[in-house]
Amino acid sequence: MFIFLRSKLISRLNEIKHQHLSIPNIFLILQSLKSSLVLLFLYGFLYASSIVAINPWGGNPDPLGTNRAEIWTQPKILVLTLIVFLNCGSLLKHLWRRRTFLIFAWDWKILIGLWLLYLGSATISTSLSPFPVHSLWGQSVMGDGLIYWMLIAAFVISNSLILKINPQLFLSQVYGLLFGGLILSFSIFPQLIDWRIDYTATSSQISDLNPQLLVSSIWQEQMPIGFYTNRGHAAFVLAEIACLSFITTLQKWAKPFISSGICVISCVALFLTQNRTGNLAFLIAVVYLAIQIYCRSFRGVKVLGYIIAIAIINLLILFAQNIYKLFSDFSVKKVEYPDIFEILEDCFTGRLYLWMISFHGIVERPLWGWGFNGFGIAHLFVADWVNELSSYLPSHSLISQILSLNEFTFEYLGIDQVLYVGEVLSHKAHNLVLDTTLSVGIIGFICYCFLLGFCLWKLLKSPYWGCSSLVIAYLIFTITWFESAQFTHLPWWSLSLGFTSVPYHMSSQNGV
Repeated sequence: MFIFLRSKLISRLNEIKHQHLSIPNIFLILQSLKSSLVLLFLYGFLYASSIVAINPWGGNPDPLGTNRAEIWTQPKILVLTLIVFLNCGSLLKHLWRRRTFLIFAWDWKILIGLWLLYLGSATISTSLSPFPVHSLWGQSVMGDGLIYWMLIAAFVISNSLILKINPQLFLSQVYGLLFGGLILSFSIFPQLIDWRIDYTATSSQISDLNPQLLVSSIWQEQMPIGFYTNRGHAAFVLAEIACLSFITTLQKWAKPFISSGICVISCVALFLTQNRTGNLAFLIAVVYLAIQIYCRSFRGVKVLGYIIAIAIINLLILFAQNIYKLFSDFSVKKVEYPDIFEILEDCFTGRLYLWMISFHGIVERPLWGWGFNGFGIAHLFVADWVNELSSYLPSHSLISQILSLNEFTFEYLGIDQVLYVGEVLSHKAHNLVLDTTLSVGIIGFICYCFLLGFCLWKLLKSPYWGCSSLVIAYLIFTITWFESAQFTHLPWWSLSLGFTSVPYHMSSQNGV
């Protein structure tokens, strides 16, 4: 980041040196240069913070929950909000100076129209939800309710506009994401040595409830988490950073020794998270990049081959570990011929059951869904609490009426009209298609597909086409995971690039 700012300063001073300007004009130019450098640094800082921001002290937790949202989720939402305000402020300043108004081209009108359709359908889903407030704000730790998606819409549109006006901010954003990813990568290594390190004010403190649980409500099996609530979330962000740093190296948006070094470190950290889906998302994204580069007749296929080989080796090791664990478990249980469903359920760590419940929830409310974080709402009404989930209810008491939904629990009236507190199975179906359909219904899902597809089409046609690998990694990851306010802004940042102007290059046009 500082190298980029230094290069900008030197280039601007060289321009002044070769011009015959008066002292007042030089003073005005230097003032403009100062404000420009401050803006570049501010964007870089905020984009880095969108990856690593946490509040170590948290806040007052929900009486029936934890303060995980206050520690890991809300700081990242706050940073994204600041970016949107900065974008809007810069846009208004630009329009005020030029005394002009925004005139949108046809693609901008389509983008805004698709966002309005999606948010409009989501608003209807929220108003019809059994828990509209829950849908409005989202589950506390996930944070991706209707308000968050309005923020994402403002982020995508405002970022596209600000980069259209000032393309040089693109490099500042890239440097910010890369250095935020570098900090995240380094944060993984101490947690491998000591799983109790979570970078909070209560770091290394074990909960009295369980020796494998931290006071911050992070389980040992979820480590290493970096600056997130789960190692899967950290793995996805590392996969995004690895893809971004790799395409940055090829297209020479940053100094090669910086971007390639970050690529190597983030790949190592990604492997050490031992998250299969994150590694698979990175592998497929790199293969996709290789195909894109081959089809576009660019150089760099040899380098891509090395990265693909590393990713494949990484993936094979992960699968070998999981297959060994799987058959070891069956050996211990002395199951000679395990059922195929049991094998798949173990491989997908319980997701098949979540997907079956999801289908029941979609059938129950197909058009408008249950509101955001729809699985957490839907399964309360359609799950089999008598048999499969009977252990989630106190004394196996049957449900008469559901009253409220919390982070881990829900309150309900039993058939004996006594108030009980049950345990929530999950707030997510762990699949993007199912989660979206459960949340906003089939109508909302169709609007979401048109929105995502149009943005991806524009991105592929733009000079930033390489950043589409971040979207590919996102789509692969969410096959067995989900969206979250902790990281969803990353793929949507790349989608916002499709509506901007030609990118700013640090080097000559000889690069990729």
